[in-house]
Amino acid sequence: MELTELKLTARRFGLLQKMGITTLEQLLKTYPFRYESHEQLPFDQWQKGDTVGFAGLIASRPAVIRLGKNRTMTRFTVISWNQELQVTVFNRPWLNAFPFGETIHIRGTYNGEGKVTAMQAQKKPLEEGLVPVYSMTKGMKPADMPAILDKALEHLDQLPDLVPPDLRRRYRLLDKDTSYRWIHRPPDEKRLHLAIRTLKYEEFLCFQCAVQSESALGQRKTPRMFDHALADAFLDQFPYDLTADQRQAIEDVWSDQRRDTTMYRLVQGDVGSGKTVVAMAAIRACELSGAQSAMMAPTEIL
Repeated sequence: MELTELKLTARRFGLLQKMGITTLEQLLKTYPFRYESHEQLPFDQWQKGDTVGFAGLIASRPAVIRLGKNRTMTRFTVISWNQELQVTVFNRPWLNAFPFGETIHIRGTYNGEGKVTAMQAQKKPLEEGLVPVYSMTKGMKPADMPAILDKALEHLDQLPDLVPPDLRRRYRLLDKDTSYRWIHRPPDEKRLHLAIRTLKYEEFLCFQCAVQSESALGQRKTPRMFDHALADAFLDQFPYDLTADQRQAIEDVWSDQRRDTTMYRLVQGDVGSGKTVVAMAAIRACELSGAQSAMMAPTEIL
């Protein structure tokens, strides 16, 4: 399904184009990169640095301070939890947005001593529970992606169900529609984890099917022949002994490298389990065979 069918504004459609999102499937697979827990805790439980949410009555007329080109700071007082709170909002110089005597809903950072720096200041009630946070491109507002996803979730019937029913029953997976709804609009943490588990299974199933399909084509390559003793000597340089599982994984990879069929292997393990050691052993074997190799890694994580 093309995104034009979602009837988005020209601005939002253009933003998705900038992000390389052109289909409904790509949009629905643009998952939140984190979730914020929005609970309105009583004032006496606030700690300095906490993200807090509350409703209050605007008790002073806003004062706008110009900080420089296109930068402003607006301050006003709110009565909430029987406390007088001083709220600061940046780059919102519209005085009519903060009318004296009206109720306003605030979410922001508590700075201590009754001072709050607002991230959200609005007339409608705040969203509570687990709130998804999406990556944004330049020009995108925080409210854009949730609004776009709301429209996309109305068209889940356009997406194919890739996991067969028997596998869903066997591994206690959610149906397609529920998994997408819960990952974008999680009712609670338990159901969010069920959605993540289901979508991860679908991703690995598709990967495995693709690998088996490629293998069935019988693509051939030049076997990588190398001196096993020299490859072992490389591993002996490490200041620790490899575990039996690490050794087995390396031997499996080396065995595949010596074959004349293309190797498709996914090494899966927890953080610190030794996946990088396995990759380095494969690179060393490749070097010893006279070929080149490359390692790609997400540098922000590693």
